[in-house]
Amino acid sequence: MSRQRLHGLFAALLVVSCQPAPPPPLPDPGGAWTLPAATTASASFIRPTPVLDRTEQLDFWTGFAFFRDPWVAAPASTRARDGLGPLFNARSCVACHSGGGRGDSVRHRPDTVSTVFRVALEKSNGRQPHPVFGRQLQPRATYSLDADVERVAGFFVGEPRPTVRTLTQTSDRSTLSRVSAHVQGHPDVVLSGRIAPALHGLGLLEAIPEERLIELADPNDTDGDSISGTVHWRKMPSGAQRVGRFGWKAVHPSVAEQTAEAFQQDIGITSQRRLQPNCTRRQAECKVQPTGANEPGSPEIVDDLFDRVVAFTANLAVPAARPVDSRQGRQLFHAANCDGCHVPSHSVEMQNGAVSTIWPYTDLLLHDMGPDLADPVTHGDALLSEWRTAPLWGLGLALRLNQSTGLLHDGRAATVDEAILWHGGEALRSREFFEELSTSERQALVRFVLAL
Repeated sequence: MSRQRLHGLFAALLVVSCQPAPPPPLPDPGGAWTLPAATTASASFIRPTPVLDRTEQLDFWTGFAFFRDPWVAAPASTRARDGLGPLFNARSCVACHSGGGRGDSVRHRPDTVSTVFRVALEKSNGRQPHPVFGRQLQPRATYSLDADVERVAGFFVGEPRPTVRTLTQTSDRSTLSRVSAHVQGHPDVVLSGRIAPALHGLGLLEAIPEERLIELADPNDTDGDSISGTVHWRKMPSGAQRVGRFGWKAVHPSVAEQTAEAFQQDIGITSQRRLQPNCTRRQAECKVQPTGANEPGSPEIVDDLFDRVVAFTANLAVPAARPVDSRQGRQLFHAANCDGCHVPSHSVEMQNGAVSTIWPYTDLLLHDMGPDLADPVTHGDALLSEWRTAPLWGLGLALRLNQSTGLLHDGRAATVDEAILWHGGEALRSREFFEELSTSERQALVRFVLAL
C-alpha cells in the first residue's frame, strides 16, 4: 500500500475515532406496548398495542367505531347509536380527543368542545354543587323550551356557554397566560376548565399495582424533600376503596369508570355504570326527553359495546421515544427533582403474565401545586390546589399533532417552559431550579421532556 493511501486511511480512522459516540436511546416508554418509531409519524395516536391477538384487535376496532362515529338523538333508526343528550358537549369521543390526542385549548379556540367546564355555586357558606347546571356545563341540547331559539350546528342551545378571556402576566423570562371564564348573568357561578387529555397508554397506567402507588405516597413528607404526594381514595358502589388514577384530580380508579363518566357528562349517554341522565332535579323538561335505552331503566350503550369502547381506549399503544440527544436534559430533569412527582418507571404485569417496565413519568398521585394553579371547583376529596401528576410519555408527539392544544389542566400553558413556570407548592423548588438555568440548559431539559 502506498504511503499516500496509508495517510488517507489513518486520516479517515482519526476522523471516525474523533466522532462523538451516539447518544444512548431512551427506553421504550410502553415496554412491549410501544409502537415502533416508524409508525409514530402518523397524525394520530390511534394504533393498537402490538401485543393484541386477532380477537382483541377486532374488539379494538369495533370500539374505535363507537369512539369515532357521532351519536344521534333518540328516537332514531340507528338503535345502537341513539340517545344523545338531552344535554351534551360533543356528539362523539373523537370530537374531544382528535386522533386520540389532547383536546383544543380555549386559548386558541374559545368555542372548542374539547375543553369542558366544571361548575359550582358560590354561596356565603362556601362553594356548592350548582342546583340547575349540575357538575358540568353542557351548552348543547336536543330540546328547547323556547320555539324561537335558533339552533346551533343543528342542535338547540343548552346550558350557558362560558365567556372566556385570556389573562397574561410576566414571570421570569416568560409571559404566562391563563384562562378566565364566567357565565354572563350568573355572578355566583364559578367555573374550572378541563382540557381533554391524550389517551395512549391508559391500560398500562391501570396495570400499575395499587401497592406501588401507595408506596410512593408521602402525605407527611417524611423524607423532607417538600414533596408529599397523596393517594386519592375512591369509594366504589360495592363499598370497596380503590386508588384513583385517572382524570385531572385522579377521581377514577379504572379506564371503565373514566369512560362511563365521559359518556354521561360529555355526550349524555347512559351506561350500566352511570344509569342516570345528566339532568338535574330542576331540569324537569330534560328528564322527559326520549331515551336511547331499549327498555326503561336500561343503559343507552349496552354492556358489550361499552366494553369494546373501554378495550379500545385501554389498548391505545404508547409511541416510541424520539431519537434525540437528551443526556444533558435528563441530568437536569433529575437535578431539578422533577422525578419526585414525574416518577420515571414502574413494573407492570402484561396480559400474558410477563412483567415489563414502563416509563410514563408519573406517580398518579395528588400533589399541591400552589395557589396559582388552585382550582375553583372541588372534585372528590382533592384539595383545590391538588392535581394528579400528568404522564409525560408521548407529550412531544401530542403537541406536534395538535397545534391548538395546551398544557396543564385547562390548557393555559402553550409550551413546556410555561407549564413549568406555573408550578408552585410542592414543585416550587423545581421551578426555581429551572428559573436559574441558562437558556441553553432550559432548552436541553425541554428537549428531553418532548422526547419521552
